[in-house]
Amino acid sequence: MARAQTPPSDPQLVGIVVAANQIDIDAGKLALTKTHNKEVRDFAQEMVTDHTAVQKSVFDLGAKFVVLAVWRWRIYRRDAAPGAAYLAGALALVGALVVQGTMGGAMLFGS
Repeated sequence: MARAQTPPSDPQLVGIVVAANQIDIDAGKLALTKTHNKEVRDFAQEMVTDHTAVQKSVFDLGAKFVVLAVWRWRIYRRDAAPGAAYLAGALALVGALVVQGTMGGAMLFGS
């Protein structure tokens, strides 16, 4: 009998999105260096532009989580531990996104 797999967590899903975007950015950049075909160049540039914008929005969202954590802590100042834990988690998420995105592209394209 097949065992049900646990679905990926939110941070894992974000990591997948970041890695996939970075792969598309790196592929587009590689295509720009290799092709002389205008249609391919246009599509490659569109991939780089669009996926770079998505990456930026994901990283901006991560930064907003950090700001939200600090804001919540300053407003409520209940227990410092949950605020610190949330902040540490948000910082870890942003760091993981950067590493996963960079590694995903480097593994595929050797850059």
